Amino acid sequence: AMNRLGAGLKVGYKPIKYLKLAASYSFINKYKPEKTSKESYDEDNQLESYRLTPGYWLPHHRLCAEATATVKLWKWLRISARERYQYTRQEEKTITRTDHEFAEYYQPDGTIHSGWETIPNPKTYASEDEQVVRSRFKFEYDKKYVKWSPFVSVEFHNRIDRRWHLQKLRSSIGTEYKINKQHK
Repeated sequence: AMNRLGAGLKVGYKPIKYLKLAASYSFINKYKPEKTSKESYDEDNQLESYRLTPGYWLPHHRLCAEATATVKLWKWLRISARERYQYTRQEEKTITRTDHEFAEYYQPDGTIHSGWETIPNPKTYASEDEQVVRSRFKFEYDKKYVKWSPFVSVEFHNRIDRRWHLQKLRSSIGTEYKINKQHK
């Protein structure tokens, strides 16, 4: 199932051979699937109540600014270090959850009727800001006239709005294929 859609725009500039600067904007829409919670059962293990949260999309806006420094050693090893500042804004969203309770009703004629009662229970998710600095180090085999370039990289995600809290560590091993001088 699809749980995230995004679109973005990025511009870059290389003022000198070893330095690349870039800025980007992304719109990200995350899907939260339907969820049943707060279930309660009676002594006969029959469902008495539950809360149903419908599926919903939660929009985010992300701005990034980055600088990447690259050097080549021994004519075959490319080393790069990238610093990226990332600001993400989650928009406010109100959803209508429903609480379902099994209840008995007394009719005017004295008979008892039972059934599910549905009670709307709206919840508002406040807007939220997140500021992250992402530091990446990449080592890549880059030899002239060789189409495949294996690499290894490690990236640290630090929340700077929470006193430089290490939020995530990502490591990658892979390869790139050179199509031509400008494209990989």
